[in-house]
Amino acid sequence: MWKRALDRAGVREPRLRRDYTEQRRAVRRFATAEYAAARILLPAALLPHVVAAVAFMHDTDDRIDRGTPDERAAALTEWDGLVRKALAEGDSALPVLRCLARTSERHPDVRAHVDEFLRGCEREVAWRTIADDEELRQYVREYSLPALMLTACLLAPGDAAARAAFTEGCHLLIRAMQRIDFLEDLPEDVRAGRPGVPADAVARHGADLTRPGPALGRLVEEQAGRAAADLTAAAPLPTLVVPPYRPFVRALVGVQRLRLDAVRRAGASLATRASGPSAPAAALLLLREAAGRVRGQRRPARGGVREMMGVERRNTRSGASMAKRVHQPREDAEFDFILRMSDVPVLAYFTGSWPKAIEPCRAMDLVVGGIADEYAGRLTAVRTDITRCPAATERYGITGAPSYVLLKGGEVVAHGAGPWSTVEVREFLDGHL
Repeated sequence: MWKRALDRAGVREPRLRRDYTEQRRAVRRFATAEYAAARILLPAALLPHVVAAVAFMHDTDDRIDRGTPDERAAALTEWDGLVRKALAEGDSALPVLRCLARTSERHPDVRAHVDEFLRGCEREVAWRTIADDEELRQYVREYSLPALMLTACLLAPGDAAARAAFTEGCHLLIRAMQRIDFLEDLPEDVRAGRPGVPADAVARHGADLTRPGPALGRLVEEQAGRAAADLTAAAPLPTLVVPPYRPFVRALVGVQRLRLDAVRRAGASLATRASGPSAPAAALLLLREAAGRVRGQRRPARGGVREMMGVERRNTRSGASMAKRVHQPREDAEFDFILRMSDVPVLAYFTGSWPKAIEPCRAMDLVVGGIADEYAGRLTAVRTDITRCPAATERYGITGAPSYVLLKGGEVVAHGAGPWSTVEVREFLDGHL
């Protein structure tokens, strides 16, 4: 299969075939589950180029992750020169760079992302601790996302609008992955003096990162919950790529959920041991996607973003929580991503946490939850916290809570405000849907 993949990728020179095979062996060692997903689920012609990009990213990370800050900075400067020389000349003394040069020649988008990744490496070299969530988001934007896009750009849609939505979804996915990485690698990072868990969260919980305990358990659960929210927001990502790539992207997202499950099970014990996804569960996930690919089956995206995200339909007798019925973005980027993805009108209702708003907003949670079920397939409901989504709040002129905005194709078609009954919400919607 690998020889056929090299043939279809246009890699026919004996030396280059050996180079790509060497990178394949390396990727199989450090990213076993991800490599298995790529091998089983991606078209053969793309596999060697994905391997080349992942191998380059890992080699770079390994080179700049050792020694003092000055030594890491010097290593990056030297590596940057070698990479740019290889791309300019199309050749190198290093197999990993020979492969990168060929992949960049066949897929020119890779070259632009290499430049962005190398710029982002300056942040990776410089950081010692992550102060808070804002600094974590900055780290992800400047380093982690460019690293992911080295390979993700090979799967990106051609249409500009779809590509922008795809990149936004990748941003949410890698933010979840990075937070999971920092939890999985906690003992190693603490020993290296570079813990990635935000320092303000550690202080808030009074956690000792070197010793299991209830405070550390609460910290892990908080960080895992934030990763879970980003994974939920990124769940529509497979629908943005062409059908042959969807099983792989679904599996990639699924593997992150398995990693997250393992982190949550480990809890406070992460202070003394690393965690990882269950091998049998990962194998089952890949087999399921592979079987679906062979049968030519793909999951329908019904009911707008709610259904694409795998959000459960509410059983009105069960008292299911709001999280299972209505999407709740944690920030403006997630809100905008939902608008891009929805193929049906969006009802965004804005809530507040000041005393006079709390009870009316809680009442509207129940009303809108029922409406979301009643209008399933015709409407996407989004609960938007004013403090979490200030840009959306300002954009739509929201001055109080609860308030409502009905959007079609991203355009506002109606506004409303105040605590409404189910009948009043129906009348509001039926006049415009």
